[in-house]
Amino acid sequence: MVIGGGDSNNTALANLEIFNSNTNSFSEINSMKESRLKHRAIKLISGKVLITGGRSAWIFSSAVQNSVELFDPTNNSIFQMGSLKQSRAYHTSIELSDGRVKVIGGEGSQDNQIAETEIFIP
Repeated sequence: MVIGGGDSNNTALANLEIFNSNTNSFSEINSMKESRLKHRAIKLISGKVLITGGRSAWIFSSAVQNSVELFDPTNNSIFQMGSLKQSRAYHTSIELSDGRVKVIGGEGSQDNQIAETEIFIP
């Protein structure tokens, strides 16, 4: 699965694409509500995919996002899930044993390094 990213014009994408190994090709299955790159997507124990933060363009002065979206592969739907407390790009996320997600570090809106972590409940 490919979630967002950027194109050759430095534009962030909202595409959700899945790879078909039978046809050796990708096909778009849905779009995120927000275009993003340098975000984080993690597969949760439930099988859903949580997508957090990112940038709106390749340019470092572009907006850093705090939005969160959840992709459900059972019906290819996507939902907005609220916001992180802090806008982040280049961060890491990990699902904890109780289903919460720990969001770690990254880069903030002033290109500053974020040392804090936060907990998000999907």
